[in-house]
Amino acid sequence: MSQTYQEVRAKHDEAVRWRKRALVKGGFALWLVLVALWLFFHAVIAVLQYWEAGVTVQNYRRLQVGMAEAAVESLLGEQGEAIPVNDWENREKRWRGDKLIITVAFDTELRAKHIWVDWLVEPPPQPTPTFADKVRDWLVDLRM
Repeated sequence: MSQTYQEVRAKHDEAVRWRKRALVKGGFALWLVLVALWLFFHAVIAVLQYWEAGVTVQNYRRLQVGMAEAAVESLLGEQGEAIPVNDWENREKRWRGDKLIITVAFDTELRAKHIWVDWLVEPPPQPTPTFADKVRDWLVDLRM
C-alpha cells in the first residue's frame, strides 16, 4: 500500500502548518511570561523603594504635620539626632541623608509640629500628581 505524492505532500503541509501554529503559540506564551515577569519584578522593586526607610526625597514628601514620632522614625529611620531646644514644649530631631537633611519638631504629644528640609544638592522638581495620587489624597481627606 503505497501513498501517492499528493497524500505525502498533504501530510507534510499539515505537519508544517501544525509546527507553525505551535511555534506562534509558544512564542506568544513566552512573550506573555516574560512581560509578566518584567511587570512583577518592577512592581517588587517599586514597592521596596516605596517602603524603604531612610532620608530620601520620597520619604520627605510622605511626612505630614501631625504624624506621630514613631511614624516619622519608621519612615526616616531611628538614627535621628536629637537637637537640644530651649523650649520645654518642643523637641526636635534631625536626620541626615545623601541629598537632604530633614528636621522635625515634635510637640508635647510627640506629634510632628514643623518639618524643615535643607537640600545638600539641587532640589528635585515637584512631581505632577497622578490620578492615583489624587484618588489616594481624596480618600485620606474622607478618612479625616
